[in-house]
Amino acid sequence: MASFAKVEANASPALRSLRREVMAGVVFGTPSRSCTGSGVCIVSSLQVLERLPMPCVFVLAFVSLWGEGQLLFRFPKSGLKAPSDMTHFQTGYFIVEEEFMVPRWLMRAWGKPRIRILPGRYPVHQTFDSWVVYFPLHGHHKTDKVKHLK
Repeated sequence: MASFAKVEANASPALRSLRREVMAGVVFGTPSRSCTGSGVCIVSSLQVLERLPMPCVFVLAFVSLWGEGQLLFRFPKSGLKAPSDMTHFQTGYFIVEEEFMVPRWLMRAWGKPRIRILPGRYPVHQTFDSWVVYFPLHGHHKTDKVKHLK
């Protein structure tokens, strides 16, 4: 933690506004299609996902607030369990086919109300060890409309 504090002290105002990360589990897919397709089907705590009797595979994500405008979902590459998980990130955009709710418990970490992420294309940034998806914090923003793939 000491090294993080040193980096943050010398960082730009935007980087300093990045608040602590909260660990969560994410199941990729579309809720109405039994978690198939693109997007986020479920966001929950790891403890809850580990106990659920479901065939869906979840991946580790670290969620943080960037400034007051964006929610970042950071997916460590080491936590992606299948080659198909990588396909969600390789185009430079993360496709959300159907809106999903960011859980209340997660948004409370930053004192924010529960929000929904609307269908659209959201920018992805690749780092050495992670894929980072940027979602607008306000729940009424749409990026590009996406047709449902059937």
